[in-house]
Amino acid sequence: MNWILPPPPPVAHPGATWMERMERASRSKADWEARCAQIRVQILTTAGLWPEFEAPPVKAKVYGRVEKDDYSVEKVTVETWPGFLLTGNLYRPSGKKGRLPGILSLHGHWEVGRFADEEKGSQPGRALGLARMGFVVFTYDMVGYGDLTQVSHKFGDVPWGLSVLGLQLWNSMRAIDFLASLPDVDPARIGVTGESGGGTQTFMLGAVDPRVAVSIPVNMVTGGCQGGCLCENAPLMRLDLNNMEIAAAVAPRPLMLITCTGDWTADVPKRDAPAVQKAYAALGVPKRFRVVQVDADHNYNKDSREMAYAWLAQWLEGAPKADRVAEAPFKAGTREELTAWDREHPKPAGLIDDAGLDRYLRGRIGAQLSSLWPVDAASLERFRGLMLPAMRYTLAARFPLDADIERDGAKVRYKLLPGELDIRDDDGEKVLTVVTAEDARRRVPALGNPDDRSSGRTGKGRVLVLGHHHREAPCNTDADTKTEEWIRWRESHPLTYYRTEMARQVQDILTAVAAFGGKDLVLEGSGDAGVAVLLARSLIPADKVGKTVVDLTAFDELGPDAWTGERTLPGILRIGGLRTAAILCAPGELELKGAWKMDFAPVRAAYRAAGREKALTATQ
Repeated sequence: MNWILPPPPPVAHPGATWMERMERASRSKADWEARCAQIRVQILTTAGLWPEFEAPPVKAKVYGRVEKDDYSVEKVTVETWPGFLLTGNLYRPSGKKGRLPGILSLHGHWEVGRFADEEKGSQPGRALGLARMGFVVFTYDMVGYGDLTQVSHKFGDVPWGLSVLGLQLWNSMRAIDFLASLPDVDPARIGVTGESGGGTQTFMLGAVDPRVAVSIPVNMVTGGCQGGCLCENAPLMRLDLNNMEIAAAVAPRPLMLITCTGDWTADVPKRDAPAVQKAYAALGVPKRFRVVQVDADHNYNKDSREMAYAWLAQWLEGAPKADRVAEAPFKAGTREELTAWDREHPKPAGLIDDAGLDRYLRGRIGAQLSSLWPVDAASLERFRGLMLPAMRYTLAARFPLDADIERDGAKVRYKLLPGELDIRDDDGEKVLTVVTAEDARRRVPALGNPDDRSSGRTGKGRVLVLGHHHREAPCNTDADTKTEEWIRWRESHPLTYYRTEMARQVQDILTAVAAFGGKDLVLEGSGDAGVAVLLARSLIPADKVGKTVVDLTAFDELGPDAWTGERTLPGILRIGGLRTAAILCAPGELELKGAWKMDFAPVRAAYRAAGREKALTATQ
C-alpha cells in the first residue's frame, strides 16, 4: 500500500495530557495534518505494519448467495496472507443499480463473534439493516472467532512487532481492498462501524487508512479506558497516545461516537467529547462530529443502530440530517446459514497456524528489509525517512530540547521523565563511557583507574551508569482518569503503557549527550550498554557527537533471549534491529567491535552511499 507518504519527524509531547496534545494539534490545519501523520505512523509501527507491506491483488471468494425479499447475503473468504483466510459475509441490497456506498461492520468480543444475535447487539441484524438502506456490507471475523480459528487470539511475537492487533488491522485494510474492488461499490464512500473490540478496530482503521470516509466506533472510545484485550493493546501503542486522539485522527472526515450510561463511556459526552468537538471546529467542519448516548449497558442495540444508520445515510448517501433511521423488524440468518464452511465449501486443509504465520511474517519482514537497505544516496535518504520515525517510536525516546534539561555540574535531569542521571565525572574530558550498574560495580567501582572503561580504549572522561529504573507513570492519559477498568487494563498490558527499561536507558544516553555533547565527543559502550549506545546514537544529531565506539561481542540479536528481560524492546527486529540503528548513524564516525554475529554488509553499503566509507570501522 502506497497511500501514506514518509512523515515528518515526530514532535511528541511527553508528559502532556491527550487534551493538551489535541489542543496543540488543533491550532492550524497544518499542525493537525502533521499530528495525524505522527499518529498513523506510531500505530503502524507499533502494529508491526511499518514500513508498509506491499499488498498483493485481492484474492477473494464470494459464494453461497441467498436471496431475501430486500437483500441478499453471501459467504466470503479473503486471503490476506498466503494460507490465511479472513472469513465473513457480504450483504447487498436488492434492486439497486450503480455503485453503492460500502460498509465494514466489525464485531466485538461476543462469544460467537459475527454470528451474535441478541438484544444487546445483532451482527447479522446490523448488516442486513444497512443493506436494506442501500449499502453493501462486509461483516467479518476477529482473529480466533467465528470461522477464523486457524490462528488464535493470542498471536504475537514481541521483538518482531507481531501482534493480534496488527494482524486484525492488516485484515481490515485488506477488507477495504476487497470491498473497494467490488463493481457495485463506490470506493470513495466507505464507512466503518463496530462495537467494543470492534470499536477499537474501527477507530484504528480510521486513523491509518484515508479510504475510510465515515467512522462510528460504538461504546469503546474514552479518555479513561483504552481496551482490555490483547487485540487492543499492541506494545508501545499508547505511549503518549490516547484512544480519543486515535479516534479523532479520522478528522476532518465524519466521526460519530456512540456511548452508553452503563460502561466506561458514560462520561464521554461531558468530559472527553468537547476536546474533539473543538478540534473539528478548528478544522472548519464542526458538523462532522457528533457524540450520542444510549441509556443502556455495553451494547450495539437497536437504539444505537438506528442512530448509526442516520449518520451513515447522511454522510454516505446524502440523506437529510436525522437523529435516527427506524429499523424494520428482521430475522437474522442462523450460524449454519452464515458460516463460511459447509458441505460444498469445507474448510481448506493446510491453512497456516500461529507458528506458520509467525515464520512467514518473519521471512516477509526480512525480504522487505533487504529491499530497503540503502545502496545509493537516494535510497539512503528514503531509508532514513522511513526508519528514523520508526526508530523513535520503537525506542519511545527523543533527543531532548535544551529547555527540557536541568543541569547542575555533573547532575543532569530530563524534566519530562522522573529521575536523575548517574554521571560520574573524571576530569571532564570529551569522552562519555556508558556502563551498566553491574559493570560499574565490577570494573570501575571507584573510577580509580582512568583506563578501565567499558571498551578499554579512551582514558579519562565522564561515565554514565545505567541503573534500573522504577516504573514511571503511564504515558497515555490524564493523571486523574483512574477508573477501575483503566487501571486493570493498564496493568494487564504494561508494554502498551510503560516505557521498557531498555527504552529508559536509551533516553538516559540521549539526555547525557544533550547535556555534554559536541562535535568532539566520543561516545562508547560495550555489552548491554553497547546495545543501548548504538540504539541511542541513531537518534543523536550529527553536531552532538564526534565518534561512537560500540563493542557488541557475544551479543546475538536474533538469539531467543536477546530482547528479553531488561533488554525488552518490542518491534526492534521488525525495523531492522541494530543494523538499522547503525545505518541511521551514517555519516557519523562509528567503530563496531565484536559484530561477528550480524551481517553488517548493509551498514557498509549505507556508509558507501553516504560517501563516508572510511568513517565506519567494523571488526570481529
